Amino acid sequence: MAKLKSNFKNILLCLLIISALMAAILGTVYALTQEPIAHAAELKKKAAIEQVLPSFDELKSRTAVYKNTLVSACTPAAWKKQLESEKSEVPVVILGKLLDEASAYLF
Repeated sequence: MAKLKSNFKNILLCLLIISALMAAILGTVYALTQEPIAHAAELKKKAAIEQVLPSFDELKSRTAVYKNTLVSACTPAAWKKQLESEKSEVPVVILGKLLDEASAYLF
């Protein structure tokens, strides 16, 4: 093979061929690794969420315990008595409907 002259046209052609070849290789590697990388990122995200948040079953059981504690501590009569004694305060008047809805949920 004959040695090419070192001029602008030959250097540009050589760089263009090398760049095109490297771009094709890089694109192929990206296409091959895109799915495994996305899968690994999803697993990492799920693991991080599981560390921060309790499992759903645990959350349900905690909610049931808190609800049972509230129901046993407060009777409908006690809710109404407390509401009536606090009616003179503005926040209680505003939130009276919410308390009624809460008592309907609890009882």
